[in-house]
Amino acid sequence: AQSGRPMSDLPPWLLQRVMETGVFSSTEELNQVAANEYLGTAGIAAHVEDVTCFGPNLATLSLLEPIELTLTPADQPLDARGQDHGNWVKVLLEPRSFLVLQDDSRYAYRHGIRKSKLVSLPGGGKLRRNPDY
Repeated sequence: AQSGRPMSDLPPWLLQRVMETGVFSSTEELNQVAANEYLGTAGIAAHVEDVTCFGPNLATLSLLEPIELTLTPADQPLDARGQDHGNWVKVLLEPRSFLVLQDDSRYAYRHGIRKSKLVSLPGGGKLRRNPDY
């Protein structure tokens, strides 16, 4: 079950880090913070959040292990097998990386974490996601 807590419960370093990016003009623009943990080969289906719930800027801070975020065109039907049509954008979210989606990246693309077992690393290496990931 999900439960909310006040923004004042956030660690001071987190709010400071977010505000230093300049993406949000004030802390009032932040309406929620979600902590997602992708264990093993878990992922999250490709989607575009409702702008009325999340606002024009969506930011994510990767904390633990490298994971690949996939952006797929929002106007393209999803392939039931999850196959890349050659127009997917794959973004490696390394630990401590901060990614912001806004404008076209926010609305013209779905974003998700695929349930793949391998994460592509810079230099051509691969990292295997296992149950302890």
